[in-house]
Amino acid sequence: MHYNQNPSTIHSAATPFYAGLFTRSDGGSLVFEGVLDLDRDSYLVGHLVHGRPTLPGTFVLEMAAEAARHLVTDQVVVAFDTVLCRRLLRLHPVRKTAPFRIVARLLESSPSRSRVNIRVTSDLRAPSGKVLRADQVHFELNVVMAASGAPAARWTQPWPRMAREVPDPYLSDNPALKLSQAFDTLRETSVHDNWGMATLRLPAEAMGKPFTRFTVPVLMLDGLARTSVLALTRDGYSPLVALSSIGTVEIHCGNDSDLVGSEPIRLVSRRENTNGGDYRCAAVTGDGTVLATMRGVTGTLVGYVHQDTGSFVAPAKITQATA
Repeated sequence: MHYNQNPSTIHSAATPFYAGLFTRSDGGSLVFEGVLDLDRDSYLVGHLVHGRPTLPGTFVLEMAAEAARHLVTDQVVVAFDTVLCRRLLRLHPVRKTAPFRIVARLLESSPSRSRVNIRVTSDLRAPSGKVLRADQVHFELNVVMAASGAPAARWTQPWPRMAREVPDPYLSDNPALKLSQAFDTLRETSVHDNWGMATLRLPAEAMGKPFTRFTVPVLMLDGLARTSVLALTRDGYSPLVALSSIGTVEIHCGNDSDLVGSEPIRLVSRRENTNGGDYRCAAVTGDGTVLATMRGVTGTLVGYVHQDTGSFVAPAKITQATA
């Protein structure tokens, strides 16, 4: 296994999109500084949390993959685990930027397998620029790397036969978590018991930057995570849930641009605990090839949208009405 002990070689590699500018090496760690900027990262206007452009949780997988490949240079990314979304990474309401820091730390390594811990942090600053709190953690996760990727699994479970169509609540005009443009990826959204299902339809934006430069299908994974909320309806309301954590992610395909124009891809999520909690999700082609899986998906409730009227209701009001 080759660990990059010569940080200067990073600058001769292809310029990463998220890993940004390498700043220092510290033992078995590499540190990168980056900035989200609405002028360059204009796709973020399609992902609004409380009205502000916000980095989607699945996009941290691309950050992590880029940084890990600079640390372990002769292995490929095969999976992610223990993905924790601790704090939103949002653009400043005036400057429309969000500086961040990526720290990649080698946890274990062998000629056949390695694990790299990734932390994405930022500094809380006063208007004067003074640092009030350093290294606030936004995301933390582990990247699993291997000498080569594993073959894709096959989907063997029967599909639910009696599914009911429901609208995608994230496309509604709501103040909590509103998606549009590049994130309008789900069609034929439906539910059956503990199952949520949809067909992936990647928009034209997936053929442009930055998605053509990415190595992780972040838009597909964002849509896949969102199918997990479709079956959670209460009195005609669909929930809006922000991603909190993912236990494991395995990917057996290229980026979103590679998937545009491909055969239909079915996204399916099933609640693993019928009393609530974790979900298992899969992206499956028509011939049963599993392109990606996510297990242990959890989220934070931020509101409800009525399935017929599209009206938004705060979580507390639904709880009070059903108490």
